[in-house]
Amino acid sequence: MAACGPGELVVIDEHLNSLQYIEILEQIMIPSVRALLIPEPNPIYITMDDSTVHNAAIVTDWFQRHPEVIRIQWPARSPDLMPIENLWSQMVKKWDSNSAKTKVNLVAHAMNIWEAMRLKRGVENICETLVRSMSRRLNSVIECNGSYTIY
Repeated sequence: MAACGPGELVVIDEHLNSLQYIEILEQIMIPSVRALLIPEPNPIYITMDDSTVHNAAIVTDWFQRHPEVIRIQWPARSPDLMPIENLWSQMVKKWDSNSAKTKVNLVAHAMNIWEAMRLKRGVENICETLVRSMSRRLNSVIECNGSYTIY
């Protein structure tokens, strides 16, 4: 996600592995960012949580071979600082509790909510609000000595 809105949502059938992650970076994330936001040769900055997939040797090697994609060091267990968590929260809040809890319904719901967020670019854009809140989030974490915050 960026201030202008979320990118493409990718459905993963099982647990994400390192090769799938690299495929998503190469085939979806980089082309999308280049087309919409950051033309070459400008670098792309990316934040990731401390997932084992993100830190696998093959992924680390990939980033070393792609210096145009720069990983920003991010503290472990820091949901207060990960604005994408707020987008996931929006999807959960909008879940119809009367819907059958099936994978098909979950995927359809996620895609519908995600696309609705993508179409609202520029109009009460939640992503822009979240990005603008980052300095407040960072200051709050500093004030709480790294503990949980209101975010």
